[in-house]
Amino acid sequence: MIPWRIGRLLSRHHCRINKRDLSKLPERTMNNRSAIIIIDLLKGFFKQNPTLPDPLNAKQLFATVRRVIDIGREQGLHIVFIKDNFLPEEVPIDKHFKIYGPHCIIGTPDAEIVDELDPKPGDFQIRKKHYSAFNSTRLDAVLRELDVKRLYFTGAWTEACVQHTVIDAFYLNYEINLISDAISSPHRDAHEYALNYMRQYHRANIITSDESIAQFRAGADTAQRVTTRDDRQPSYASWSRAS
Repeated sequence: MIPWRIGRLLSRHHCRINKRDLSKLPERTMNNRSAIIIIDLLKGFFKQNPTLPDPLNAKQLFATVRRVIDIGREQGLHIVFIKDNFLPEEVPIDKHFKIYGPHCIIGTPDAEIVDELDPKPGDFQIRKKHYSAFNSTRLDAVLRELDVKRLYFTGAWTEACVQHTVIDAFYLNYEINLISDAISSPHRDAHEYALNYMRQYHRANIITSDESIAQFRAGADTAQRVTTRDDRQPSYASWSRAS
């Protein structure tokens, strides 16, 4: 047992060391507690396949997402690509293929991110097999290890993999931001309905790419003010304002 006088001296010394060490820690901003999630912008989803139609306005979609992730990366946000990938052995058995036909098979170009987005070293690439990127993947664990609290969503399809991922993000207590012009679907009506649904039921902030970039550049304090939401329950009559 340490005599109480020595114990008090050690305790004081330990406190001084801790304070001195804490001053050397890197500053945590909201940017490095934020991640841009890019869902299923893979070559296999843009092949003009009649059983798996392309998301609308693909060229503009890629340009908008590329701008968001390039500036986000520069500003210290984490970049996470989600890849809907399947083993060749799953072709005859997977439920998705019974609906849309085989797609994004591992080992083929279709399983890879479109060239226009040009992933960089340090970006995360996480494979999934379900609509939700959180279902049976490492996504939540990776985000928690990075201490991420705020998510910015881009990708496709709005009413399928984006929406299912957002639902899980809501129950996992992430702050959700949907970049409306960086998300697409083959179906305009479904896209708009899904955005409104996520705003209504999953507290999603619907913002534009310009607004998201303004938040990245502003840093933690301004970004927090920008994303302060109206907590009044939105009515069904106001749904059209989200898109």
